[in-house]
Amino acid sequence: MEALKTTKIVVIYTAIQCSSKITGGIRRLFEISNQLLRKGDTVHLFIPKNVYPDRHECLIEHSIVSHSSKILPNGVLNFIFNYRKLKSISKLKYDALIIFEISYGIQCILLNLKKLVVFTRQDFIEYRSIYYDEKSIPLFLKYTLKRVYLFLLEKIERIVLLKAYRIVVQSYYERNTLLIRHNSIRNKIKEKIVVIYNNVNPSWIAAYNDQFLANTRKDDTVFNFCFIGNVDDKRKGLHILLEAIAKIIDDGYRVELIIIGVGKKLKYYKEEYQAYNEIKFLGYIQDPMEILVKSDLLIVPSLADSFPNVIMEAFYLEKPVIGSNRGGIPEMLKYDELLFEPNVDSLFKKIEHILHKNLFGRIKEIVKERKRAFTFDWVEAIRREIF
Repeated sequence: MEALKTTKIVVIYTAIQCSSKITGGIRRLFEISNQLLRKGDTVHLFIPKNVYPDRHECLIEHSIVSHSSKILPNGVLNFIFNYRKLKSISKLKYDALIIFEISYGIQCILLNLKKLVVFTRQDFIEYRSIYYDEKSIPLFLKYTLKRVYLFLLEKIERIVLLKAYRIVVQSYYERNTLLIRHNSIRNKIKEKIVVIYNNVNPSWIAAYNDQFLANTRKDDTVFNFCFIGNVDDKRKGLHILLEAIAKIIDDGYRVELIIIGVGKKLKYYKEEYQAYNEIKFLGYIQDPMEILVKSDLLIVPSLADSFPNVIMEAFYLEKPVIGSNRGGIPEMLKYDELLFEPNVDSLFKKIEHILHKNLFGRIKEIVKERKRAFTFDWVEAIRREIF
């Protein structure tokens, strides 16, 4: 006789701003909440008002306020203004407290909250290191300040890892990075770290019907490439892609590059590549998959990326995709045919080789195989690890 499933009580906390675009990480957080509710669990959601789109009888929302400042860290402001509301979590009888950021983790630790499950959706140190390099700080101060900044971040990460009940990472690359970085506490944290890949079939992707998936391009005389990501974030590698595509166009190949994403650098890139009519900047698109489904190739040239959801979206659509040999991307793409080094020369040679040999069909077959490998019940895998 099959044992009855035990339902759980889960607390989820995020201070995403109401005006923020819904990112892949937030989609995943919502996915956890939605699927736990559908499995019969009770979810206490601490989130700014009117951000979470769904309602459910087992969902209990606790509205918090979200602040943004150019002077103080947003995490500090959110902690101060939501102190009493977050402190009330300690009065709840819950089985797990889920957060998606190390910065939220330190807040929970200061409040002495238990059963902390930390999902690392990005490399807390490396991402901020790349972002810091973009700041306008005098060179004679920049190096010293960066060392102090990263030292403090590493100490914060260390505290959260030690106090967490579970640490859920998206790839073995992330797991190994944490163990190497915090080698002195390796034995204390290695059993806490569990690797759970993202799945290719979360609800927001699986909602697409077969008719939509069949909506492909008819024109095969021009190869249509696509980039989806934050234009301002150097980590996403758009600058590398633009330079490589310009060289491809200069060599006479008939290609078109669609850029989906916003940021302050959008105007700069438009001016820099205004001579290339084949490069089109669409800005913010509410549903990028409507563009992706009509593309011949998605290019992910990230300098660092833990486990980009956009690759999963390409897998689901069975669209050819290539990506940089960084972070968790090699674990997603697996084959050398789909990987390149994140520099202009390597990406140029990869694209040229694909065009010259017309390898789109071969890449599509690999993508179909990777799609099957990542099709599973993601939230059920999480439940097995954290309860």
